Amino acid sequence: MMRKFTIFALTATLLFVTALSWVPSTAEASILCFQGCTPGFWKNHPSAWEGYSPETLVGDVFDVPYPELAGDPLLKALNYGGGDDEIGAAMILLRAGVAALLNAAHPDVAYRMPSPEDVIGYVNYALARGNRELMIQRAGYLDYYNNRGCPIGGPSLGREGSR
Repeated sequence: MMRKFTIFALTATLLFVTALSWVPSTAEASILCFQGCTPGFWKNHPSAWEGYSPETLVGDVFDVPYPELAGDPLLKALNYGGGDDEIGAAMILLRAGVAALLNAAHPDVAYRMPSPEDVIGYVNYALARGNRELMIQRAGYLDYYNNRGCPIGGPSLGREGSR
């Protein structure tokens, strides 16, 4: 029994030391470093949108159980403020969700979620449950990745937009 534990401990130590000494190559580093543009960037740069239009309705993309939000265009959702109730939480989630959708759809953004369908499913899951805490939690996760640094821009678009 002691011999198995010793072998396990030595193996674990070796893996830990190897992990500490590993330095990613440039190609590996670019895969490990996710990117994302904020809702403010997308709001201020609709010409950068890929695959979606600012006029596309929120309800045409997401399964929104709130009629007062489903008819809003995606551009308006990027301006949602939120609130203390369930609809306010849905607004916070949709603001982050629309930015995440645009990040995932853009070919020059290495977003955490690889496809718009992944973002849509992630947002729809929380909306369907109607749970305020879950919506806020998921909005926070998306917001974190939406703030990872926007790789698109340049002279014609400028760099990161305001929030």
